[in-house]
Amino acid sequence: MADASITPADILAARQPIAGTAVHTHLINSPFLQRRVGRELLLKLELAQPIGAFKLRGR
Repeated sequence: MADASITPADILAARQPIAGTAVHTHLINSPFLQRRVGRELLLKLELAQPIGAFKLRGR
C-alpha cells in the first residue's frame, strides 16, 4: 500500500487553486450561547466566505 502521508509541500500546493477565493473569517462572540453554556463561546462563521459555505468545491 502506498504511503498516504500529507506533507507540508502538499498543503502549500493545495493552497494555490483557492488563493484569492477563500478569505480569513473572524471569530465572533455569541452572548446568547455563552449564557446557555456558562462559558465563553466563539463562533467562526464560514458563511461569511464569498461562496457562503465552509467547503470550497472544484469546478
